[in-house]
Amino acid sequence: MTSKQKILIVDDKRANLVALRSVLRDVDVEVIEALSGNDALATTFDHSFALAILDVMMPGMNGFELAEHLRSDDTTRLVPIIFVTALHPDEQHLFSGYEAGAVDYIVKPYNPQILLAKVRIFLELDRQRQELQWQRDNLELQVAERTCELEQELSERKRAEAEKTVLEQQLHQAQKLESLGVLAGGIAHDFNNILAIITGYCGLVKINYETAEKNIPHIEKAAERGAGLCRQMLAYAGKAPFIQAEVDFADLVDEMITMLKATISQNVVIKSVLSRDFPYFMGDSSQLRQVVMNLIINAAEAIGEVDGEIDVSLEKTEIKAGQTEIDHLGTIIPEGGYICFEVTDNGCGMDAETRRKIFEPFYSTKFAGRGLGMSAVLGIIKSHDGALQLESRVGHGTTFKVYLPFQDGNSEKEEESLNATSVPWQGRGTILLAEDEEQVKSIAVELIQMLGFTVIDAANGREALELYEKSAADITMVVTDIGMPVMNGYELFYELKQRSQQLPIIISSGFGEGHIVSKIPREEIAGLINKPYSFDQLRDVLRGVVERVSYE
Repeated sequence: MTSKQKILIVDDKRANLVALRSVLRDVDVEVIEALSGNDALATTFDHSFALAILDVMMPGMNGFELAEHLRSDDTTRLVPIIFVTALHPDEQHLFSGYEAGAVDYIVKPYNPQILLAKVRIFLELDRQRQELQWQRDNLELQVAERTCELEQELSERKRAEAEKTVLEQQLHQAQKLESLGVLAGGIAHDFNNILAIITGYCGLVKINYETAEKNIPHIEKAAERGAGLCRQMLAYAGKAPFIQAEVDFADLVDEMITMLKATISQNVVIKSVLSRDFPYFMGDSSQLRQVVMNLIINAAEAIGEVDGEIDVSLEKTEIKAGQTEIDHLGTIIPEGGYICFEVTDNGCGMDAETRRKIFEPFYSTKFAGRGLGMSAVLGIIKSHDGALQLESRVGHGTTFKVYLPFQDGNSEKEEESLNATSVPWQGRGTILLAEDEEQVKSIAVELIQMLGFTVIDAANGREALELYEKSAADITMVVTDIGMPVMNGYELFYELKQRSQQLPIIISSGFGEGHIVSKIPREEIAGLINKPYSFDQLRDVLRGVVERVSYE
């Protein structure tokens, strides 16, 4: 920007160069002379010019040819060119000059003042061009620097968001594990009760076998209750995904109250009034258990160390057309039939600020949070198309009301009962059974044989595969466990499907359906049966597979 501008003057006669230099002495420039076209091109390697004044008629390389060379080079293509000629140019001459790259013509003899005025105009244009170029380069530099800063900021923001997501996931998992800790005492208490029931009734049967018919149903019911607790623990631990299914909400709430009574402080009394007059309800039982648990535990902690009471109620309600019922945000709850789950405590209550913030993610009024927090509770309720109401005043306790829409019509269980037949079902054929737990395998063999099947049993997947290869023509279907040594159930499933794509394979596992279908597509599994299972459950699964295969 501050260096002196340069003008290239080219003429094969030195006297003409001297005359041009004399004219240019009144402008503050550095003049570079050349006696030929080749000499002029050589100067462009060492200098950048603001203007070139060229003689036209020169030996070797004339002015037009020199101009074409200058125009073809990126370093000199923008240099303005003035041609100086002793001949008065005709139209063809002018056309050739302008085509070669000239911006002006001067005819000898020329008026020095006119030439000087033109030179000054082109020098000013060059200064402006350089100023614009400098501004452009500076702007590009600023843009590049700012772009780099923004990319760095964006990268840092993405990294911060990724870290936040990881922390949120870790917090959710920690809260879920904390929920397990809260429930551990209640579940241990409940399991001991279950074991006491089973042991007690088994003892009564051993004393008097004639009581077996009366006492065995109690043992079965206790075992089913234990299996339900196992499934619940799997769901809380994240081993079973959330799946919509028919829910007996009254049983679910009653079950949670029973467990939580053994967990919460003894100064808190839980009273419940649970109606069972509901149409069937579709929901995710694992998520709904977390809602019930969170609301009751929060109520207990709101009571604190003083004596207090939690009232839990469950009833059917209907919001009719024209009736205005609003949720915690003031949004109108749609009309229709609902299951209304209500938890009321006489604890410390909440002020207006707490009521506003309680549904924010990770907000807690406690030093250490419990459960998944009210934000997650609200999310679960919304995922079930439900609504939540909140009433609370400092010193007067808190009431939460959960509205969950129910469906009209008979439940799936009622339909099954209506369509049930009293005619005993018997199958036929050979079933390959893979189960590593010896007692479980022995019971399963007897149950399957009672249903009319022949059984080939194996203690692991590798043994089952070898047995299949020996008796493939005779085997009707396969029932396999998942967790087995040597070769697990997943590996056995895919090995068998490679040998016979049409072979019906039933999965028997204690992990739950969600865990299994995450590794095997549901449509490829002929049937699923969760452990522990009863004779009726096993019969229904086998019968369903046989009838479906026969129909196909």
